[in-house]
Amino acid sequence: MSKRNQRNLIYALSLIMVWSLPIMAFMRPDSPESSQLTYTLAWEWGDAMQTETGWQVTNNLGYTIEVTEGYIVAYEAQLNACEHSHGWFNWDWLTIPSVYAGHGDDSNDSSLRTSYVENIALPETTAWGTVNLAEPTYCEAFFLVARGATDTLNQPESVDMFATSIYLSGTVTAPDNDDAMPFTLQTQHANGTVQPFLQDEQSVHLALSYDDMEIAIVRSLDTLFDEIDFANDSSDDASFQVLRNLLNNTQFHVISGTTHKN
Repeated sequence: MSKRNQRNLIYALSLIMVWSLPIMAFMRPDSPESSQLTYTLAWEWGDAMQTETGWQVTNNLGYTIEVTEGYIVAYEAQLNACEHSHGWFNWDWLTIPSVYAGHGDDSNDSSLRTSYVENIALPETTAWGTVNLAEPTYCEAFFLVARGATDTLNQPESVDMFATSIYLSGTVTAPDNDDAMPFTLQTQHANGTVQPFLQDEQSVHLALSYDDMEIAIVRSLDTLFDEIDFANDSSDDASFQVLRNLLNNTQFHVISGTTHKN
């Protein structure tokens, strides 16, 4: 294409843009520049059953485990923005790139870095914290379990969770034995997971809106001890398997907010 034709094309596109802006402004959905999001920590019981002193479950290898004391450190959560826009028209090319200023690799407005000790022997739903969101859509969430720090909230009196990510104690009964034996599992390892959002068992992405927004970070109790052979696994291996099970079975449920199916 000649330079003259290029100039004519640019001029024509510019005119179209000028004529179309009022229509686009009318058609563009009304959405806020930011929204508030609450992270909630929650548990799914599955086949686990509450007892007088905690809860118990039988793992996939036949061991019956009763947890009478236990803690985990919920260390961090954040959302990952979508790489695409939703809808029939991509509005992103009309926006000024600086709207994403400050959202670099080392900064994410959705990050909640208030580490908190959960009492896993008495599982309950906890409002963890609230953040402000600025990206138009989010497709995934990240959750990290890591070692407790000096500023970690809700530290128990009976166990020092400083430099510890998971602590569990109770009794275990082998499938071919009726005698319950005490156990203690403890690890300093950290692990995280990235998963899409779920709403009514459908994969969705989250959009900014004027509605209240809440994400529940749901972990599974009945799979926590799967694949652990208490008679043969070392304490370190069993402790890391608990951490692996915890993160592998974490889901992010959208409790409230504007969503679109993926």
